[in-house]
Amino acid sequence: MKAKLIEGSLFQPSSSTLTADSPFPELVAYWLEDLDLECRLSKRTRQRCEQTMNRLVLPAFESLTLREIGVARCDNFL
Repeated sequence: MKAKLIEGSLFQPSSSTLTADSPFPELVAYWLEDLDLECRLSKRTRQRCEQTMNRLVLPAFESLTLREIGVARCDNFL
């Protein structure tokens, strides 16, 4: 288990300084970078994830910090 944790920390996206005050678009960038590092998705699936995020999710949350996005706000969005 220790080896897995150490190995996992080597493959984290470079920008891992997210806090509750980070803007939502920074989380999106971090998530997409993490998808790229994992290499588990096909190129097309990765593109769809980014397109969906940009088209549907970011417009609703782009002006918010992570602290401001809670369960109620997500439920309302869904």
